[in-house]
Amino acid sequence: MKHILRYIVFLMAACVSLAGCHERYVTYSDAEYVMFADTLGTYPVQPDVEWISIPVVSTVTRDYDRTFGVEIIDKGSNAIENHHYRLESNTITIKAGETRADVHVHGYYDNIEATDSLGFTLQLVMDERLVMPLYGKQTKAVLMKSCPFDINDFTGYCVL
Repeated sequence: MKHILRYIVFLMAACVSLAGCHERYVTYSDAEYVMFADTLGTYPVQPDVEWISIPVVSTVTRDYDRTFGVEIIDKGSNAIENHHYRLESNTITIKAGETRADVHVHGYYDNIEATDSLGFTLQLVMDERLVMPLYGKQTKAVLMKSCPFDINDFTGYCVL
């Protein structure tokens, strides 16, 4: 009886291990869309961080580079360009074989107050066929002043 129980346990362990190795890969096979990864993002501005990255993604890879324009929409923005922030470039390029590129934004730490919540809207300039109807081609970026974290700045107990 002891040997039968041992074989049953061995067979069950083998079945479980084989079932766990089965993976199913799902690939995307619909139209090509290019969009910002998020339609709203909050980004910390720190004195020692040069660039903030706002990701732009594509649903498919291509074997060639794709370049898109990035424009700032003044409507609904309360941050001032070249005072609170500036873009590294007004274009982004998704490299061949990749599905992501980043819009780099420099936040001016000294020009943002501790209680400010400054936002601006970015829009991709591209062919309308690449715009996903659900997400659109805009994103709102909110900049908040953030002090660098140093564990030595905290004393006492912390309640979680």
